[in-house]
Amino acid sequence: MPNELVKFDVQTEGLGEFWGVAPNYHERRSRDPMSAEELKDILLTIHDENGKEANGLFIIEHTNRRVNLRINSGVLEISDPNNANYQNVVISIDDLSKYLEDFFQLQKGGKHVQNSHIIILEWIIALIAGAGMVGAIYFAFQYLDKEVDFMPKPDFVEIQDHTDFQNHLKKMTGIFVTELEDGETLLFIQEDGRWDFFDLERSVGNNFILTEIEGGLCRPVYQTGRLGLLTDSNFIFFWESEGVIYFQDRKYILTAKTSNELPFVSFPD
Repeated sequence: MPNELVKFDVQTEGLGEFWGVAPNYHERRSRDPMSAEELKDILLTIHDENGKEANGLFIIEHTNRRVNLRINSGVLEISDPNNANYQNVVISIDDLSKYLEDFFQLQKGGKHVQNSHIIILEWIIALIAGAGMVGAIYFAFQYLDKEVDFMPKPDFVEIQDHTDFQNHLKKMTGIFVTELEDGETLLFIQEDGRWDFFDLERSVGNNFILTEIEGGLCRPVYQTGRLGLLTDSNFIFFWESEGVIYFQDRKYILTAKTSNELPFVSFPD
């Protein structure tokens, strides 16, 4: 099916009813279904009218898949919220149709193209399940030794000035949450550069316990002029505004600077 005939379900954040840039409008707004060409026309209008001041988020859905399209200071970035290897890929407006066609497999008969790492790991598992366990384990260690991170390294600019480095890191430290509700996510960034991701789980009354998802070290960097924290897993937590961090197009709001300020949350030792 040619993708110009496909209508995508679209929601937006940070954009007004008539597509004006509204940076303080973070609620999701449902739009009429639109084709890739209609999306391109809207993006061109937003870019022409706002230039580098253009910002906003498009959530595009089709056939039970979703892709996030962010306008970041006039730069177009595309992300798959369910794939850590497909984050903040910079594209041109002219290439949007091709990216949507590839992502939603509009002309591939539904054939799913897997990441090469996943294919190799599935092959390793198949070998382990069979007779080639020793060889498969040897191959796995050799392969993983070369491929230290499955997450591709993003383009970024290091902050060379030591004072700026420390000030930015201090500014972005604290406890950020999507919401203080059961099943939500908490991000804890400390002044020594340590970061930890937790799932929030309600226990007794209004108290919460935390289950750690992942953690490591991070440092402040710039990507396409946007301040963020680059982790040792090659994720970037983007500093959107005072007390607001975005990660994989989810908003995390500063709730406290230290764990002592949240006595109803049980932090691990």
